Amino acid sequence: MIASANGEVVIINDGATILNKMEVLQPAAKMLVDLSRYQDAAAGDGTTTVVVLAGSLLRRSLSVLSAGVHPTAVSDALHRLSLRAIDVLHGMAIPLDLSDRDALAKSAATSLNSKVSHSAGGPTRVENAKIVVSQFQISPPKADIEQSIVVSDYTQMDRILREERNYILGMVKKIKATGCNVLPIQKSILRDAVTDLSLHYLAKAKILVIKDI
Repeated sequence: MIASANGEVVIINDGATILNKMEVLQPAAKMLVDLSRYQDAAAGDGTTTVVVLAGSLLRRSLSVLSAGVHPTAVSDALHRLSLRAIDVLHGMAIPLDLSDRDALAKSAATSLNSKVSHSAGGPTRVENAKIVVSQFQISPPKADIEQSIVVSDYTQMDRILREERNYILGMVKKIKATGCNVLPIQKSILRDAVTDLSLHYLAKAKILVIKDI
């Protein structure tokens, strides 16, 4: 749970989003936030892992610096460590034949096992899939700057909710018109990739949703 200065409360377990919402000033903390953002942009996953690893390395580095080891020696050691880690990862890797359909399907199933959204009424299995590869969010847009909207009566609130429904429904109709029945949605640290409302409309359109790619 994160409470912002303007009173906004965010409850989420995604590491990248948590760090992005935090207002940090300390240089090392800013580096961890940037590291999480770069990891999310490069792979779309593993944001918490890289921060935990980096934090552990920083803690160990602090201990040897406190013992009098020169910063240059610590930097060189970390560089050698990174090269060794790459060698270890290459040694652990299992070669994959791109023509082996069963192995590819198994790898994809393992990666996407927790990503499929089981929306009420929505499909959880699709044959003859027609996949739309998207890089957008199916949620109400957010402004580039922090701002507050004051709603003074229920009529205005109803209009806002109606506009939100129409916006999302319009997006879903355009996606459905392409013939899509499987929709992978990329995770976003800027705003919700999907909302309960968009998942509801996608389920009614019989589109299988794969979240947080």
